[in-house]
Amino acid sequence: MDFSPSGWAAEFDPSESTGQVVWRPVERWSADGDALVADERRGCLLEARALKGFKRLVSVGKVVGAVPAAPGWKLKLWDDDKDDATAYEVPIAAWIVDAGGAMSPVPAGSDSYLEPVLRQRSEIVAPE
Repeated sequence: MDFSPSGWAAEFDPSESTGQVVWRPVERWSADGDALVADERRGCLLEARALKGFKRLVSVGKVVGAVPAAPGWKLKLWDDDKDDATAYEVPIAAWIVDAGGAMSPVPAGSDSYLEPVLRQRSEIVAPE
């Protein structure tokens, strides 16, 4: 998890089905200072440390804004970091701005959910 509304994420033990670490964004803090995460089944916020498998809190980027990208900006992505032949370009739909002022490109996707590319080899391509 790279961003959350609070700038923090809760780490939980790996999922039994996938074996991957489970991350949940800290949505906000309680009046007592406890990290609150969404419980999808109950439909409410719960203290992260009270949930099964809680390990720790980790600082992540805090999104403070989003800016639409000007036409022509593209993101070059690689399916395989070591193979240049796997490169392809997609238009940049927006820029995510974090609390430190850094901007991350958000590529246009085929679905309605946009997210920044952070862990994949990428290169920003300026308009011609």
